[in-house]
Amino acid sequence: RFVCRQVGLDFFTEIGYTTSRGKSEISGINLCHQNSRMRERQPVYRTMFKSKIHMATITETELEYHGSITLPSDLMEKADILPGEKVQVVNMNNGDRLETYTIAGPAGSTAVCLNGPAARRGMIGDRVTVITYVQVSDEEARALKPRVLILDENNRVKETI
Repeated sequence: RFVCRQVGLDFFTEIGYTTSRGKSEISGINLCHQNSRMRERQPVYRTMFKSKIHMATITETELEYHGSITLPSDLMEKADILPGEKVQVVNMNNGDRLETYTIAGPAGSTAVCLNGPAARRGMIGDRVTVITYVQVSDEEARALKPRVLILDENNRVKETI
């Protein structure tokens, strides 16, 4: 049988049992690690889709590199992706998903390069989508408008949503 009692701000659980004579004995005390502050509503943070570059074509792979994906810097700026930002890369040709970080390539370039171990997860000509996420409050999540760039087969912006 469990008996809980409040002591100050902390809750303790007394673990006990009842003997055959009806007398309660306590066999141990455990701190529940709960206090009045924990019972208050905590802010909710949601991981939300922030932006994506949809249907980019891999133009290069560089296995002998420390890892990442290189994207044209102007494309990254339009998609609100920073150099070094964590991204998810989804390969449309083989269904593979990987997480890596971005490296800014030359502005105006059409090169999309998988570097390091990521180079084994796609081939030149594969179509990929690069996705970013952001953690925001519940209120911010409800107002968030993701930025989507849809590319043509030459890695030029065809449409912005």
